[in-house]
Amino acid sequence: MKKYGVAAALLIAAVVVWKLAILSPRRTAPSETVLTFWHIQNYSPTREVIDAAVKRFLASHSGVEVKVTAMRNDDYKTKLELAFRAGDPPDVFHTWGGGMLADKARAGLLLPLDPLFARPGFRDRILPAALPFCFSDGKSWCVPADLSVVLFFYDRETFAKAGVEPPATFDELLAACRRLREKGVEPIALGNMDRWPGCFYYVYGVVRNGGREAVRKAAALEKGAFLSPAFVKAGEMIRGMVKAGCFNRGFQGMKTDASRRLLFTGKAAMTLMGTWFIAHAATESPAGLERYGCFPFPALGAPGGDDSAVVGGLNCAYALSASCKHPDLAMDLLDCLTDARFASDWAATGRIPAVKGAPPSSFNPLTRRAFEILSRASFIQMYFDQLFGPRLAEVHKDTCQALFSLSMDPRAVAEKLEETASKLR
Repeated sequence: MKKYGVAAALLIAAVVVWKLAILSPRRTAPSETVLTFWHIQNYSPTREVIDAAVKRFLASHSGVEVKVTAMRNDDYKTKLELAFRAGDPPDVFHTWGGGMLADKARAGLLLPLDPLFARPGFRDRILPAALPFCFSDGKSWCVPADLSVVLFFYDRETFAKAGVEPPATFDELLAACRRLREKGVEPIALGNMDRWPGCFYYVYGVVRNGGREAVRKAAALEKGAFLSPAFVKAGEMIRGMVKAGCFNRGFQGMKTDASRRLLFTGKAAMTLMGTWFIAHAATESPAGLERYGCFPFPALGAPGGDDSAVVGGLNCAYALSASCKHPDLAMDLLDCLTDARFASDWAATGRIPAVKGAPPSSFNPLTRRAFEILSRASFIQMYFDQLFGPRLAEVHKDTCQALFSLSMDPRAVAEKLEETASKLR
């Protein structure tokens, strides 16, 4: 993966002067023109931002109806795949980009968005850090709305009462977990029933041990890539954390939403999660955002690893299915989902917009802190379950969950990933 110039991108975003988006001239569509739109913002306050963007689109397009369906993350993934297999996908749909989207593009299931990116000023509105995630094989396939970074979010008061400081190294993290456990607090809240939350640890383990090169080889399905020390050591790191009691009891059978509430109710001290956590905290936590801080995944100091990279990427982007009958109108909707008004509204929820236009005053202190960490990162590592194609991504999630249950050892996990990759070469 190439270096994205993250610091420069975020600096630009911070100084852009906010202005209302200029809507395109009003279009009149044929009667009974319908666009279907699926997304995963099924909770406040981000759902209202999406709704407002759709209303701006409808205000400038008479005779058009947008049928919006918002659903839970994991339900969405299943239903979207079934819709594509049935040949009846939505016109506009949420995506994370990466290998999953690239596979659909190569199969002819998507519409390239090159005409939209060619519109005057459109490409320039996108943060440079987000832009590379939009392309594969020389074409643009999605527009980015949210740029997320996975960090440790922690309860300042709980840390202070336990005499714990945000750890800078992995050894310090283990020591903090022991101290918190001694004080009767669950150290790290994790809900791994959905599998993907635990995968964050594995990705960080690979990057901290093997850097960009280890991931590049794996993404390219190079022979032996998954048997490299970086992947084995990532598994060993997780296994060590489980044995050390770093996570809450029953984490393998707990949903993500329930684990988040452990932190909000003071029963857990921290959680490793993407910056969408901030939007949840703003609406779900009675303590308020001022109670929480964040810090990057601690350094391992491994030779060949990268301690300054962050895991993240596009946590909210949109693409068009090839079956869309009204591509020009659909691209107008994508324009409204990435305009300056959207950026400002999105920032106000606590999320990081992937497009310019939000004034610095739109960001709360916790989001600004996440911004700062992201700005210092050497690169942004995409989530493995999006970087890899569907088959390998499922094996990754299954084996990672097995690591947390201690039912597979790190070497066996690496061998399973390598075996799967060998069948895809």
